[in-house]
Amino acid sequence: MKKYLLITIILSVIAFSNVKIMASNGIQFIGNDPVSLSMGGTGIANPQSIISAVIMNPATLSYFKHITTELSVIYIIPNERTGTAIIGGVPSSEKSKSGNSALPSFGLAIPINEKIVMGLGVVGIGGIGSDFREAGGPTNSRTYYSQIDLIPAVGIQINKMICVGVSVPISSQTYDGSAGSSGANGLSVRLGAGFDLDFMKLGLTFKSPALIVPKHKKILDITGDGYGDSDLKAAPPMELGVEVSLTMIKDLVVSVMGKYIFWKNADGWKDMDWSNQLVLALGLQYKVMKMLNLRAGYNYGKNPVNVHNGFNPNPTATTSLQGTTLPVSTYEGMRALTGTPITEHHASFGVGIQVSSAIQIDFAGSITFSNSMTESSAGNAIIYKSENVGGLGISMGISAAFK
Repeated sequence: MKKYLLITIILSVIAFSNVKIMASNGIQFIGNDPVSLSMGGTGIANPQSIISAVIMNPATLSYFKHITTELSVIYIIPNERTGTAIIGGVPSSEKSKSGNSALPSFGLAIPINEKIVMGLGVVGIGGIGSDFREAGGPTNSRTYYSQIDLIPAVGIQINKMICVGVSVPISSQTYDGSAGSSGANGLSVRLGAGFDLDFMKLGLTFKSPALIVPKHKKILDITGDGYGDSDLKAAPPMELGVEVSLTMIKDLVVSVMGKYIFWKNADGWKDMDWSNQLVLALGLQYKVMKMLNLRAGYNYGKNPVNVHNGFNPNPTATTSLQGTTLPVSTYEGMRALTGTPITEHHASFGVGIQVSSAIQIDFAGSITFSNSMTESSAGNAIIYKSENVGGLGISMGISAAFK
């Protein structure tokens, strides 16, 4: 068992080192393993996997009474992205060439006694990405941002009905742009509570603002000479989440989740004028037979990027981005074209197969629907349009409970 755990951790770290990924709710994936993904990203109240418990609500770790480990991979086929800039009535349209990528995640739960369960996760949280360098247009840039969290956690069963928990997400971020690549680390704290009322489960979670804010060095090329000349902070945002999971019908789980993400209060995202985001999700699981679970889900989160119509198109007009002065038109182009996560609607589906009393294999698929964003300067001298043409995610995972 120790050998198996060591191998899975090493494979996760190696694979994470080069991942280039797309986003769903802002920069955050709607699900981090096939179980949560297939159920629309739900899992705060009634997680059906270890990874979901570790990342979404550490209190629910106490529901796992045996040593359990999970390794999953999400294969992402990114949505085709088109950026269009109309300057002085002359349009220039470019398509991003972002490639497919594989995103692994790892989770582990170890009961210390009947009431305390320790957890650990290495989980890809999310990212944004676009690559216009081969498009032949004036943008000629790429933007990749990714975040992977190492998450130690503990869940404590207070009594038959109530559990509480805490986790410490340690963020490792990579920002890879036309001016170079930078890595930075951050730290937050997540608190969780769970209530088991027999016919339903209720989950509550709070993630703190970043206690240590990641700061990327020399990654913005403001002067246009191809070299990084400005730093950028990108803080993991504060979150509030609540979920109700109904279990009153035998073999059927119905989970409804609401999550509020405070982008407007987080360094980096507030500087790009992102709004706070309400995410709503629905997840269903039905046990068709002892060895087979069918799952489906839906997730909605409004595009958090505010539209700035009427901005000043004059090349001499400037604004400030974390202390760096740059033209307003450049700032608006960064917001609208380079990696903006504008998708809102997501549908998902999946299946879980109980191979034995200890081993379960899960499969999932997700569909992201098209969306677009357009903003224009005063007098329509400059018009920026960004369009995502939809995307597909495919996931597989295996979990083992050592009884």
